[in-house]
Amino acid sequence: MTKLDDYNQADFITMVAKEAGFTKSDTKILLKAMEKIFQDIVKERQSLTLPGLFRIFVRRSEAHRRYDPVHSKYIEKEAYEKVVIHASKELTHLIEEEPE
Repeated sequence: MTKLDDYNQADFITMVAKEAGFTKSDTKILLKAMEKIFQDIVKERQSLTLPGLFRIFVRRSEAHRRYDPVHSKYIEKEAYEKVVIHASKELTHLIEEEPE
């Protein structure tokens, strides 16, 4: 496979199919199933850790007051939730190595 600046879904499906010995159709089914599982995990506010890859979870921030230094005043910050994906140590160490 030629080296690209960024990979897209079709490239990912091709690489997984080749690496695992699956057909592209089977890989698409697998990817759809993974997508649904990730969505369900986020919707249920659960977490998932895939060792060697990442951890995905929902982080909640409670409502609070914070100081806005630009306007020199305190403002009320509403509660919010966000999806967080943390790369594993094994994955982040790869960028410390020299590229091939």
